[in-house]
Amino acid sequence: MSMSMFTDVDKAPHTRLTPIKTIRVTLASPNLHPKSRYSPLLPIDCLAAAILITLVWSVLSNKPFSADGASFFIEILRSRDVSHIAWSRQFSYDLGQWPIVLALHCGLENATLLRFIFGLGYLLPFIFAYLIVRMQVKKGAPVALLPAFLFGMLSITLPNDFLLIGESQFLLPLAWPMLAYLLQPGRFSATAWLLPVALSVLLTRMYETQAVTLALFGLILLTRSRAHLTALVRQQRYVTLSLLGLCIALWALGAAIAAYWIIYPRDLANRGAFLHGIQHTGQNPVLGASMLAALCFVIGLRKPKARAALGTVLVAISYLCWRERFDLFNAHISFDSRVLTLLWLPPLIALSVWGGEARKVTFGAALWFAVVSIAPLAVDLAGTDVWRDYAGQVTDWAARRDDGLVPASVHRLDQHPASWNWTFPSLSIALGAPHVGSVLENAPDVAWQPFNPATELPLAAFAGYRGTLARR
Repeated sequence: MSMSMFTDVDKAPHTRLTPIKTIRVTLASPNLHPKSRYSPLLPIDCLAAAILITLVWSVLSNKPFSADGASFFIEILRSRDVSHIAWSRQFSYDLGQWPIVLALHCGLENATLLRFIFGLGYLLPFIFAYLIVRMQVKKGAPVALLPAFLFGMLSITLPNDFLLIGESQFLLPLAWPMLAYLLQPGRFSATAWLLPVALSVLLTRMYETQAVTLALFGLILLTRSRAHLTALVRQQRYVTLSLLGLCIALWALGAAIAAYWIIYPRDLANRGAFLHGIQHTGQNPVLGASMLAALCFVIGLRKPKARAALGTVLVAISYLCWRERFDLFNAHISFDSRVLTLLWLPPLIALSVWGGEARKVTFGAALWFAVVSIAPLAVDLAGTDVWRDYAGQVTDWAARRDDGLVPASVHRLDQHPASWNWTFPSLSIALGAPHVGSVLENAPDVAWQPFNPATELPLAAFAGYRGTLARR
């Protein structure tokens, strides 16, 4: 979404400001509409809160245990350390899993709290990113960075909250706070540039699609920030220039690491899955609702009188087109977020940066954006019921029965649309604790398991298992 998209068509009349008034307006926030009775940040903040509540509901519904989340959780509890799976993605594990590791080292043993902290760890980067960008906007950064970031959450994060633990999910919250620095590098002190350096370090080992994002950062500096860079040289701000140079070196390193692992992947099968994900991504209902909402938003800016009709059409299409497609809200969308960080995140950044000069953002435009964004939020919440049904059945088997090992031919949950067919043992313990009376088995034709439940029950104290693991 471009910066110009967040502007009502009617322009405010030109007002000649005295030098003193000009300075005050510029320092306050040059992109906030001076005629607005209410701050445009109000509806944007309300939308941010709504997105956060939706993601918290996903955490409370135990969605982070979908896909590989259950095995991540079990291994963290067993080792009391973050996951160590792919060297090129290690910083994503560190960034999302440090809260639960800290909780374990502090002696926390409550299963319910540990499950919540595990999911919360993957939400914190998004919260911090929004607060950082908002602070930058208050100090003069383009206001459109805020709604553009939220639209990224609507079109990249929410469509893939079944894989909230995915390494690629963090590219959005790490990239967005960088944009204000890249657009106006001379406005920040040398000390403030320590944050971009830290973000650049994290982006060296996040996920392979980071290469495109990092290359885009360099392009932004070359095409949009040359005047700022020249001013830094003239002002002899060599410390700031050195930190900026360090960021560029880290971007090159991150791109090289990503390129190496693209050429020599950890698992060749992932290439085919990535290509399949491109096709599946187009069927994602939340992504579709997000794009439809964006279209209605643009039309509504051009035709304000049509907003009521557009809102009605948006709700009707969201319901009619996706009410029978909620079975697509399943764990098999694991590559959707990875595909979107390659095919959609870079264009979203480009639209935000090159979409036109920053204009005044009105309260009405911000409110209209928040209103149309309700559609993808509603579609995501509706689809959560599929997972809640599945997780409830797993919990019923694991926590409320004492059947020992339960073959797939008995529990038959491998046929559920929200299941990952090779994670049943880990999921049984993760959701069943603090009392696990049964451990669901994978289907016989599924070779890989996080562990063999017939010979090992990890974390017996955590799981609270009583009885023997023998089939009955």
